[in-house]
Amino acid sequence: MSHRSTIGLEFFGVRLKVSCAPTDVLDIRYLYSEFVADVLEADLLVDLTCVDWPSRGFFSSLLAKDGLAKRLVIKPTRAGSGMAGDSTFSDWSDIPSPFPPLFHSNLWLRFATTPGAVVRLASGALLLLVGANYVGKTSTAIALCGLGAELVTDNLAIFDIETTNVQTYETPLGFRRDSLRDRIPLFDSREHRTTVSPDTGLVGLLAPIDVLGGHNAAGGPVDHVVVLRRGDGMGSSRRPSPDLPWFTGKNGFSQSQVLPKTSLIITTTNGTSPDATAKFILDHL
Repeated sequence: MSHRSTIGLEFFGVRLKVSCAPTDVLDIRYLYSEFVADVLEADLLVDLTCVDWPSRGFFSSLLAKDGLAKRLVIKPTRAGSGMAGDSTFSDWSDIPSPFPPLFHSNLWLRFATTPGAVVRLASGALLLLVGANYVGKTSTAIALCGLGAELVTDNLAIFDIETTNVQTYETPLGFRRDSLRDRIPLFDSREHRTTVSPDTGLVGLLAPIDVLGGHNAAGGPVDHVVVLRRGDGMGSSRRPSPDLPWFTGKNGFSQSQVLPKTSLIITTTNGTSPDATAKFILDHL
């Protein structure tokens, strides 16, 4: 039996104790550094194992997309503290992650989550960027930060349904293709991780502080929704906010509870730079 280690995490008030391989502790500290905590009494016990190669570690296998079998076991510590789970898989894409435990804890009923990036503009207003995969949400958010905005969350917009506030969610930023090549010197000088996308190939992961010079900003109510689209030319229009995909167990939830009724639709071409997209958005808000 390989040596096991333990690390504590706290996501939005839900406390986890994670049992894993020593290499997983290093990966968890990197991937979820802002959520690592001293946990005396956990709400959920999480056990991570790379079944086919235990010493390799769960996250090493997951990031490499190596096809090895992995097992995730989740146990609530008391009645009402969460939902149990036991899954063995090679690809995590269809398994709800416990990081954060949006499905296995009471966050399932408190929060609603949709893919997207959120920035706090220089004016203080919060802007949610949504759109299809690889349309440029992360690169546009980073470009907006170069124009005075601050990043709130990069890949998941997590809303507290009761307060309507989007939450600060800080995890490494993913770079691919040209955006990765442009940052090779930064990767060479900073701690990083890599993973693989079946669509875009190698993806490099860097902490926001190493890219933007600071931690993610505070959340709050979203003031603007921007939908990024690809087209034959640059353009903008105002339309009712499109129906977004939501992950929540809250009965009766409607996105109108947390988002403005209208969105700014921004159309760009494949050759439009993130800087040009960011400036175009600010000019048309």
